[in-house]
Amino acid sequence: MKQVFWTIGILTTQILILNHIQIYGFGTPLACVLPILLFPLDSPRWQILLSGFVIGLIEDIFINTPGVTAATFTLIAMIQPHLLKAVSSRDNEDKATIPSAQNLGWASYVKYILSACFILSVVFFTLESFSFFNYIKYLLSIASTWLMTAFFILAIESVRNSKA
Repeated sequence: MKQVFWTIGILTTQILILNHIQIYGFGTPLACVLPILLFPLDSPRWQILLSGFVIGLIEDIFINTPGVTAATFTLIAMIQPHLLKAVSSRDNEDKATIPSAQNLGWASYVKYILSACFILSVVFFTLESFSFFNYIKYLLSIASTWLMTAFFILAIESVRNSKA
């Protein structure tokens, strides 16, 4: 139930505030991917995939990108357990902990978030532009979205971590 409230809060923040943040017209932070990244290792795959699709579809409705965010978030949901296994130690794999800086350690958590946000940015802008004609704008959009998304997710995690 707590996860549902976090998801609604982050989606609301994304829709009302973060969708209007851009650096010189390049990229927008997509922090609403965080609920997908917080699923434990032992979560059912269908639940992660469905959540990724629904969150992406809601975001698509508000930013007018027909299916781009839904496809991107569904891909992130599909690879989320693999990314989590790649950065967690063997001890944490068996516990099926919720990914957080407290459970993984800040270094592993930052690697996890940076890699997920990078994949998210590359896939999102590749699907959105569907061409490499203006590759400077493409690369700037990827870099700015990647860094802003990671920044906002790590800021949210520091708030979550301070309450724990």
